[in-house]
Amino acid sequence: RADEAEERRADEAEERRADEAEEEGKEEDSEELDDLYAAMALDHEKDQAEYERRKVEDARWAEAEEARKAEEAAEEAKEAAELELLMLGDRPEECVSDRRGFDTKALELPKGKSTLGARKTGGKRKREAAA
Repeated sequence: RADEAEERRADEAEERRADEAEEEGKEEDSEELDDLYAAMALDHEKDQAEYERRKVEDARWAEAEEARKAEEAAEEAKEAAELELLMLGDRPEECVSDRRGFDTKALELPKGKSTLGARKTGGKRKREAAA
């Protein structure tokens, strides 16, 4: 009986040690999980901050691109207006028209000048001159 009681106490002590070790293991696992979750939360915060930063950066880039396109369009409109003025000429009343109604003054430009100033004057001036 003493041997059985001794053996039972030894078994109970061993079970207690096993239970304590298991509890410690659970606590360690729990701490490791807590650390892992904290690291994941920190990574998520960093990713979210990076996402927000890039979103702002993309919005700024889009604004700059729109401004650049608007500036380009304004420059093209200005160039088109200047070209139209060149085509109309400074003093259209001085233009001499040939029988087909085209401006011949453009043909008299010095070498190297553009002939973009040539334009059709139409029969209106001929009718006015005849009247």
